[in-house]
This record gives sequence, C-alpha cells and structure tokens, in this order.
Amino acid sequence: MVPSVSTQVEPFRAIWPEVDELGREHFAEVDGGVEARRYYRLDEEAMRRMCESGVLRILTARAEEKLVGYLTWQISLDVEAKNLLIAQQGAWFVRPGYPKAAFQLFEHSVRYLRTLGVQCIFPHHRLQGRGQRLSRFFCRRGAKPIQQTYSLWIGA
Repeated sequence: MVPSVSTQVEPFRAIWPEVDELGREHFAEVDGGVEARRYYRLDEEAMRRMCESGVLRILTARAEEKLVGYLTWQISLDVEAKNLLIAQQGAWFVRPGYPKAAFQLFEHSVRYLRTLGVQCIFPHHRLQGRGQRLSRFFCRRGAKPIQQTYSLWIGA
C-alpha cells in the first residue's frame, strides 16, 4: 500500500538537513555522469538566504511526516516583459515509491504561484532519470517547448 502524501510550502530551515539526503539522491539520478567536475554539495546558506528573501519557494511532499520530495521555484520579474512576475522551476524530485506525489507537488505549486501573482512559469525536465518523459506532462497542461539547455564546463 502506498502511503498518503501531503504537500505544503515550507521554508528551507524546516527541511534542513533532511533535504540533503534527498538532494544527493536527486543529483545522482539526473546529473550522474554528465559533468565529472560538478559534484553535489548543497549550499545551505545560499538556500536559506534565497528563501528568506522570497526569491526561492519550496514545496514539499511528506509521507508520515518524512520528507519524500520537493519542488523549488525561483520567483522574479521578467526584465523582458515589464511588470510580469514569473517563476523558473528549480529542483523537482520525489523518491521512488510515491507515484502520485510528483504530480501533486506540481499541481499544488501552480495553485500556490497564482496566489503570489505569478502569471507565467517555466518548467523544465532533465534528459536523464525519471523526468526525461515529462515533456508530454507539461504539454498536456498547455506548456510550449521553448529551448534546450546544455552543460559546458569552462573552468580549470
């Protein structure tokens, strides 16, 4: 039997350090092998500051009070479309074994972002891991594919 999952908006301080283990699993699934010089190490202080400033919003999925997933959004004004509040999707991960939680998180986040006055969102998906098939999910909701993003290491 699949445990019931609740979704909610939580500040970073409420999920740290519990989120670090999930983040490590997420990174291994979607970034493993893409860029060997990019390694997982969550910047706790930056995450905390971004949440406190209102730029970063985190929705979580919990089963029996245990963190099993998250979805983050970065909120900003669109400098190319004056007065338009937008949200860029960040990390979205749910542990295997909670089949509906990812969709619950997305739907909850859309409702929540509307309450903030966000008018346009920019969801994305990785080409590795379970998210590689999310294009159809987004398109069924009216999203239009607008770009492809690449990883190019230019450091030493």
